[in-house]
Amino acid sequence: MPELPDVALYVEHLTRRLAGRTLERVRVVSPFLLRTVSPPISAAEGRTIRGFRRLGKRIVFELEGGPFLAVHLMIAGRFHWKDAPRAPVPKKVGLAAFDVPGATLLLTEASPKKRAALHVVATEAELAACRAAVSSRSKPISRRSPSRSARRATPSSGR
Repeated sequence: MPELPDVALYVEHLTRRLAGRTLERVRVVSPFLLRTVSPPISAAEGRTIRGFRRLGKRIVFELEGGPFLAVHLMIAGRFHWKDAPRAPVPKKVGLAAFDVPGATLLLTEASPKKRAALHVVATEAELAACRAAVSSRSKPISRRSPSRSARRATPSSGR
C-alpha cells in the first residue's frame, strides 16, 4: 500500500494540478469501489476542487460547498494523470476517472482483490466519523518477542 510519505506526495501533487479546477464528472466503472450511497457521487460533479488533504492513509478531495470524496488506495491503488479530456479508463485495472477541463485523473488498482475504496460524505462531521470508524477498527501489532517455550518448541536448524 502506498505509505504515508507517498500519500502526502499524492496530496501535494494533486493539489498543485487540480486545486481551483472544476470536477466535471466522476466515472466509476468498478462496482466494488464506491462504498457509500448518500450523498450520490453525482453531487460532486460541477463543483470546484478547493484542494486535497490526507486523512490517515486516505486522500480527500475537498470540493467547494461539499461533498468530500475520500479515496483509500489500499495495496495496489494508484492515480494516473492524463492530459486528455475524458481519457478512457483502463479495462482490467481501471476503477474510476475524475474528469476536469482538458484532463483526466484515473484511479487504477493492479490487484485482483479490488480493495480500494471511495467514500462520498457530505460534511466535515461525517468525514471525522469516517476517520473514527477506521481508527476504532485498527488493532495494534504486538512487538513482543516469542515466549521462551515457543522458541524451545521450534526445531533448530543445523543441529
